[in-house]
Amino acid sequence: KKNSNIILFIYLGVVISSIIGIYIISKSSFLLVSVIIFILSIISIIPIVGFRENKDCLLNNYFKVKIDRNKYLYSILGQFKVILMELQPLYIYLYINNSIIYVGIFNVIFGVSSLMIVWFILSKFSFSKYKYWTCLLGCILFFKINIYSKYVLLFIAFVEGILIKIYDTISLNNLYDVGTTYVREYLLKEEFIFFGTKIVIMGLIILFNLDIKIIIYICIIGISSSGFFVNNGS
Repeated sequence: KKNSNIILFIYLGVVISSIIGIYIISKSSFLLVSVIIFILSIISIIPIVGFRENKDCLLNNYFKVKIDRNKYLYSILGQFKVILMELQPLYIYLYINNSIIYVGIFNVIFGVSSLMIVWFILSKFSFSKYKYWTCLLGCILFFKINIYSKYVLLFIAFVEGILIKIYDTISLNNLYDVGTTYVREYLLKEEFIFFGTKIVIMGLIILFNLDIKIIIYICIIGISSSGFFVNNGS
């Protein structure tokens, strides 16, 4: 429930920022948006500075923390979802409708459906048979890449927003072991794997100069297969 509350505020921000971003870009420039993002990024560091670490979480215990093999694999495959979400606006702009306003509308619909699923369902229910949810998400994504109707794509945005939030919420429960004593060490190790994998994957993409559609297909395969590495047989 706590995870769902955090995600709720994140996607409320996605919806609001998409609307504001459309207006600013249409009235001014990308430069102004970039400056605003830079300022907000600096401000966002302030709460982290005030974080007080538990004295039991000593850095020299870092290498004592063990992460389950399935979590390693899930974390690696989870990067494909991150890459997909980063490339999605560019894909829509290049292949569907080269309009910033349309990309913003897509993000708003995506964000609204995400808010709905978190608010009405995820905070009250848990999902089992996770591998089937990831496979369903993969099918929707595959369908999206092969549809060129800008109106049908907006409906897919709504469905995708729901499935992505199911994916995100259960990912939090699967990746982060709330029972570990050494929270800082666990997070350091997990995030090192998470971002290290992303660097490797993006490096290979750049090295082989892959087309954006091929990259997205690879991401879909990674997302679909990640559900088979969720713990507890879910």
